[in-house]
Amino acid sequence: INVTSGGAALTLQAGRSIDINAKITTNNSNLTLTANDTVANGVVNLQRSSGAATINLTGIEINTGSATFTATISTKSTSGDITLDNVTAGALVISNNGATAGSDILGNVGGVLTITGVTTLAAGSSNDITLDTSTNNFQGAVVITSGEDVTLVDANAINLGASTVSGTYVVTATSGNITD
Repeated sequence: INVTSGGAALTLQAGRSIDINAKITTNNSNLTLTANDTVANGVVNLQRSSGAATINLTGIEINTGSATFTATISTKSTSGDITLDNVTAGALVISNNGATAGSDILGNVGGVLTITGVTTLAAGSSNDITLDTSTNNFQGAVVITSGEDVTLVDANAINLGASTVSGTYVVTATSGNITD
């Protein structure tokens, strides 16, 4: 998908999972993905696919330019992981609100996150956040609103915003400082 004119936000909503298998470029417009969406947003429970809701971006690229990329799994029904791959965005907002244990936020091995603004991550107090590719580049603050075991790696310096982590918090700045 290639949005050729700015200002045209793109929203994808699913009653269960979202699997993106091709590049999405939004020309500096917001991109929002919502899996396990609710009846209030038009989902018919009897038409939901079986299995855990996931958002899977493995092997593709998301580029919102200076705009925000948001990916959310809502609390409805069984949930699984949000797996990110190559993302370039002005801001990143990832929320895994799933109630199922193991509803994590993961980075695909080799996928690079290049975020020029604030990154906000929420996985719940019993789910993990693992974004450990050595070439990630979080240029703005990284805020963890909830997560159990959190691992972040940045190729350069990393600025940590307010964070609520219930387990271990491992941060690596490969060639710069860690600040908060």
